[in-house]
Amino acid sequence: MNKYEEIMLGRYGQRYIQYREVFKSQDIESDLDFPLHLDLDLVNACNLKCPTCHSIGLKRNFKSMEKELIQQIIEECNEYRMPAINIGGCCEPLIKSELTVDTLYKLKNTSFMDIFLHTNGVLLNKDLSKSLIDAGLTFLCVSIDAATQETFEKMRGAELNNIIENIENFLSVRSGELPVLRVSFLATSINIHEKDKFIEFWKDKADIVEVQNYIKSFDIQPDVKLTDEIKDRQPVSHRKEKRIAVVAPDYLCLTCNGFDVSNSIEQGNTFSKYSTIKNYWNNYVLKK
Repeated sequence: MNKYEEIMLGRYGQRYIQYREVFKSQDIESDLDFPLHLDLDLVNACNLKCPTCHSIGLKRNFKSMEKELIQQIIEECNEYRMPAINIGGCCEPLIKSELTVDTLYKLKNTSFMDIFLHTNGVLLNKDLSKSLIDAGLTFLCVSIDAATQETFEKMRGAELNNIIENIENFLSVRSGELPVLRVSFLATSINIHEKDKFIEFWKDKADIVEVQNYIKSFDIQPDVKLTDEIKDRQPVSHRKEKRIAVVAPDYLCLTCNGFDVSNSIEQGNTFSKYSTIKNYWNNYVLKK
């Protein structure tokens, strides 16, 4: 059990344990009546074009989700006691920072325990960090993927020192245990030589330092290759039975994977078609 899980166990007790046991379970024979986890993309946009992104083939419409729909989604999830939500899976949520912070405030005093936010960190300034903390975020994930500017330019196309400064500002305004900070390194042939340097730099700064194996998705740049050290991992299939995604402006899809999102858009899987997450979930389970 890591630091974060210990904190959440202290907050929520047995309910948190039960939810995590079901989420991690390999048993998918008995379908859930309602998903355990929601990936919520509030804006269909990103400020970077990373060559390894699972959404690199997703056509962006740069539209935001309406506040009324967000409220409807939260109320439905709360009705079914959904325990976990992630903001930012196929998008950069801090592009619409006010909408993101407003949504986090809406999650207070609901069934959600795990409240994640995934970001590339480019827009994570000090004031915004404080707003995210005050709004009740429990887990901040920053994808970095490099230890030097040269490699960061190849992996992310931005300024690494800017990201480091933004994270240090976040840590300077965090006064309590939450949100915990996870930094991640997606290992490919481009950056694998910096893995140890990355871990060494962040191990005393972040609460969690994670090295992730690469999952192929869509066409990637020719120089992004797997090495003998980093094998191509397959998506964890049982997780798909337990989570659902909503991508702005109102598309419902099985996960936040770019392939699933594109298929959902092509099939016209919108809230106007299904009305509720429950209807879409049941439709998927019946078809399966």
